[in-house]
Amino acid sequence: MDETYIKIKGIWCYYIELLIN
Repeated sequence: MDETYIKIKGIWCYYIELLIN
């Protein structure tokens, strides 16, 4: 997998968790 894609996915997961909590 592309490293940039993994980074973006990680940022999105972190951002979504902030919205939920």
